[in-house]
Amino acid sequence: MIQLKNRPFAGKVFSDVGGVTSCAVLVRFPTLTILLVEEESELVEVIAAASKSGYSFAKKKAGLLISAAQKAQTLGIHSCADETLIVCTIQMLRTLSESVLQIETAIDNLLAQRKEMRNNVSLLQSIPGVGSHSAAFLLGEIGDISLFKKPKQLAAYWVLDPTERQSGSFRGTKNKLSKRGFPYARAALHMGVVNSICKRGKDSAANPVLLSYYEKKCKNKPAKVAQAASMHKLVFIVFAVLRDQMPFELKTPEQHAVEQGFVKAA
Repeated sequence: MIQLKNRPFAGKVFSDVGGVTSCAVLVRFPTLTILLVEEESELVEVIAAASKSGYSFAKKKAGLLISAAQKAQTLGIHSCADETLIVCTIQMLRTLSESVLQIETAIDNLLAQRKEMRNNVSLLQSIPGVGSHSAAFLLGEIGDISLFKKPKQLAAYWVLDPTERQSGSFRGTKNKLSKRGFPYARAALHMGVVNSICKRGKDSAANPVLLSYYEKKCKNKPAKVAQAASMHKLVFIVFAVLRDQMPFELKTPEQHAVEQGFVKAA
């Protein structure tokens, strides 16, 4: 894919050079020379058929591609292996995409057959930042939530502790999560945290409570440590949702303390 993204005549025109339309163009016109010697109408047909966006869109993209190809040709960097390399790479990409689709279909079929599992996935999706794929993956990693009596046990199971570089009085600040445990589960949790605390334009974060927690940690902790702490927090939320079999409700720590009777309401 790196080789594909480095192709100036494709990468600067299509937002996703590994997308359906870009791949269709690269398979039919894998090199600058082939693209420039063929009729523009043929390029328009390929783009229109692959994108299903009409001929006006296809004609505009074709013009951009031809212009980019003409500029790229002046660089004088060409290889006789380019055509074979691009076609083989796209074939591998399509094979991987088909495999991913098969796995997703298998997951959907499994959820359709098991009501309890399907309900648990829906409960996890109620958590801000957790999508359908992450929910199914986390549930598969957890198995039976009743095996864990406390949320700390689930966090320990996934080994969410950052490694600490220490020698004598020296303490490193650029810490990373331990490589022990379940890296894919940690990756899903990390993505959940990112989706929860990131602000998109003028929109507020999906989980402002978790964002506030992360920002407080960042004041006196390295970013990696703050991320790990936020992932811990997300594990506690995952545990509570599955244990109580109730959808997630956004509450501040103060609201939660009042509801649990730890403090009296003002």
